[in-house]
Amino acid sequence: MIPEAIAHYQIIKKLGAGGMGEVYLAQDTKLDRKVAIKLIRPDSLTNENLKRRLVREAQSAAKLDHPNICAIYDVNEAGAFTFIVMQYLEGETLAECMEREPLNLSTTLTIAEQAAEGLAEAHAHGIVHRDVKPQNMMLTQRGQLKILDFGLAKQMVSSDSVDDEASTAMLLSKPGHVIGTMPYMSPEQVQGEPLGPSSDIFSLGIVLYEMLAGKHPFKDQSAALTMSRILLGEPTTTEQFKTQVSPALQTLLEKMLRKDKAARYQNAQSFLTDLRQLPSPHAADNTQTEILDIKPRKNVVNSIFSKSTISKWALIACALILVVAVIAISAYFSIPRSESLAILPFTYASSDPQLMANSDREYISDGMTESIINNLSQLTNLKVIARSSVFRYKGKDLDVQAIGRELNVRSVVIGRVKQDGDQLRIAVELMDVQGNRSIWGDTYERKTGDILSVQKEIARNISEKLRLKLTGADQTQLTKAYTNNGDAYQAYLKGRYYWNKRTDEGFKRAIVFFQEAIDKDPNYSLAYTGLADCYTLRSDYGFLPSQEGYALAKGAVTLALKYDDSLAEAHTSLASVKTATDWDWQGAENEYRRAIELNPNYATAHHWYGAQLILQGRMDQALDELRTAQQLDPLSLGINKDLAVALIYARDYDRALRQCRKTLEIEPSFWVMSTYMAQIYELQQKYTEATAELERAHAAAPQDGEVAYGLGQAYVLNGKKNEALKILSELQQPGSAFLPKEAAYLYSLLGEKEQAVAILQKAAESHIMSVAELKMDPRLTELRKDARVSEILRKIGLSQ
Repeated sequence: MIPEAIAHYQIIKKLGAGGMGEVYLAQDTKLDRKVAIKLIRPDSLTNENLKRRLVREAQSAAKLDHPNICAIYDVNEAGAFTFIVMQYLEGETLAECMEREPLNLSTTLTIAEQAAEGLAEAHAHGIVHRDVKPQNMMLTQRGQLKILDFGLAKQMVSSDSVDDEASTAMLLSKPGHVIGTMPYMSPEQVQGEPLGPSSDIFSLGIVLYEMLAGKHPFKDQSAALTMSRILLGEPTTTEQFKTQVSPALQTLLEKMLRKDKAARYQNAQSFLTDLRQLPSPHAADNTQTEILDIKPRKNVVNSIFSKSTISKWALIACALILVVAVIAISAYFSIPRSESLAILPFTYASSDPQLMANSDREYISDGMTESIINNLSQLTNLKVIARSSVFRYKGKDLDVQAIGRELNVRSVVIGRVKQDGDQLRIAVELMDVQGNRSIWGDTYERKTGDILSVQKEIARNISEKLRLKLTGADQTQLTKAYTNNGDAYQAYLKGRYYWNKRTDEGFKRAIVFFQEAIDKDPNYSLAYTGLADCYTLRSDYGFLPSQEGYALAKGAVTLALKYDDSLAEAHTSLASVKTATDWDWQGAENEYRRAIELNPNYATAHHWYGAQLILQGRMDQALDELRTAQQLDPLSLGINKDLAVALIYARDYDRALRQCRKTLEIEPSFWVMSTYMAQIYELQQKYTEATAELERAHAAAPQDGEVAYGLGQAYVLNGKKNEALKILSELQQPGSAFLPKEAAYLYSLLGEKEQAVAILQKAAESHIMSVAELKMDPRLTELRKDARVSEILRKIGLSQ
C-alpha cells in the first residue's frame, strides 16, 4: 500500500508504472511545487549493492542541469521505500505522440536535435543513459523534449558488464517474448559488453529511424529474432512508407546504426554537429528528395540464413560468432571519420637566465600553439578547440584525460619548447585521451628562425597521425604560407602574444610588433588583421575613441583582404567594422557568412555573428550561432556570457540564470555575470536577491563599471534611492567607466528621462555599439516607448 505522504512529499495520484516501480504525482510541501516520485519496488533492489548503485547513479545524474533533461531533485529512502524525486512534466511521451499521428520531417529533426543536446550534456559528464527509447522522452505542452530516467543511467567510469550480462540472460530465458526495452539496445548491450556513449547513439538512431519510417528497424516476432537482427541485420527497408529523406540524412542515420561501435558517432555532440549541418527541411521542400531505403548489404549472412530452414536459436548462435568477424572486418576497412582535438599551450623553458627574465619569452611557445590551432582548425574533418579555451589550462598541472573529457575531444596535443640561445628543442606528443594512450610523439631540433617551418611540419604530422581524410583544399591549407619571412613571423607572434593580454599597454606593444612584421613583409595579411584587431578592441574597451579606432581598423583590414581575400579572420574583423562605423547590418552579415564559409570552425566568426543577431532580434539564429561557437570554444567567457545575454533577451530567464552560473563555474571572478544574474532577478521582481548579488560583486570588484551601474539600478528598484545616488556620484568621477546604455537606464529609473534620452542620442552619434542593445534589452521597455528612442533605433537600422 502506498502511504499518503513520503517524507515531505504529499502523494496526489498515480501517474504510471515502469520496469522498476510506480510513478506518482506529489506535492513538495517544503518548496510548494509539484514533483514526480518514482517509488522503486523492493524486489527490484534485491541486495544492498544494487540499492547503493541506484542511489549513486541517481545522485550523479542529479548533477545534470539541461533544458532537455528531466531534472532529478532528490534520491532518498523513507521506511521501506527507495524513491527518486523528479521534475513533474505535463505532456505526452514520444511513443504516445508517434502512435497518435505520423511525424513530419521538420518535427522529427527538431526532436532528434533536442534529444542529442540532452545526451551530449550527459556524455560530457561521463554518464550513459542506457535506455534511450520513445517511452523515455517526454514532449511538454510547449514542444520541448525532456529525456526521462537519467536516475537509472550509468556512469561510464563504473561500467559493470555483469549486470548487462544478467540482463541478456534474462532476455534469452523467455523465448518468443520481448522483455523490457530490448528492441532499443545496441549490439554491445545485447552481448553484455561495457557501454559507452556510442551505445546511446545506436538507440537514438533506432528512435530517429522509427520517427522517419513509422516502423522499428529491427523489431521482429520474438526477442530472439529481434536480437539477431540488432546484431547482424540491416534495418528494414522503408520503401513502402515513401519516407522522403535526403541522402545526407540517410548517411547520418546509417552511421548511427553501425554495428561496430567504433565506426559510430562516439558521443552525442559529434552526432549533433553533423545533424545541424543538414540542409533545412523547409529549404529541401523545393528540391528533389530521395526515399529512405537502407537495404541489407549483399553478404554471406543473407545467403546462409533463412527463417524457414534454420531455427531461431541456431540463428542466435551463428549471429554471435559472425558479429565478431563483422566488427573485425569493419575495423580493418574503417572509413576515416571526423576527429576532435585540443592543442594545449606548449610550455617554455630555457637554461639561460637572461631569456627566462624576458617578459615576452613565451611568445615562441604561445605563438606556436596558436599557429598550429589556426592551421588545423580549417581542416574539413577535424574539430579543433579554440585558443581561448585551451589557454585556460596554461601554467596548470595537466590531467590530460580530465581535460579531454571537459573539452569533449578524442585527442590532445601537449608540447614543450626549450630554448638555448638560438637553438630550439620542441617535444610534441599526440594522445588518445579516450583510450589513454600515446598515438605519436617526436622531438624537433631547430633554429629560432625556423619556427615558421617547424610549426607547419608539426601540424602536418598531427593530421597524418590522426589519419584524417584530407581534401585538396585541406592539403593547400596545411602548406599555405602567410609569409616566408621568418623575422616577420616572429614579430607577428610577439604581436599576438601582447594582444592576448587584453590591456591598453598590451595593445600598444602589439601594434608596434604587427607594424614591424608589415615592415619586413608588406604583403603579410595576418599582420594587418592583427592591427585591425588591436584598434577594434582598444575602441571596445574604451582606450580609444570609437570612431577613431574603427577608422584605423577599417584601413588595416582593407589591406589584409587586399593581400589575401581568403582570411576568415579578416572578414570577421571587417564585419565588426561595418556595424560600428556605418551601422551596416546587412554588409556585416555578408562578411560573417563569408568568414564562416571560409572556415566553419572559426569560433569568433560564429560568436560575433551571433551577437549581431541578438541585437537584431533574430533570437533563434543567434542561439544557433552562439551554441556552435560554444562547441568550438567551450571555456570562452565571452561566448558563454553572450549565450546568457541571448537567453535573457529571449525572455527565457530560467535557462539564462543556469547559463550565468555555468559561466561563473568556468571563472568565479568574472564579475560581469553577477550583473546579468541581477538583471534576471529584477525582471522577476526579486529586487532583494538582485541587490545582494551585486553588493557581493561590487565588494570584490569595486572598479568594475558594469557592476557599479548594476548596483545603482538595483538600489533604485529596491527603494534605496540615496544609495543609488551615491553610486552615481562615484561613477561621475574622472577616470570612471562610462557605459551609455547602463547610464541611461539608471537615469530613467531615477526619473530623469531627458538625461537618459540625451545620453542615448549622443552614444548613437558616436557609434558606441552598446546603444544597439536598445532594441532587445527587456529592461528598456518603457524607454522604447519614447518617440525619440524609436528614432534612434531607426537611424541605426534597428527599427522596432
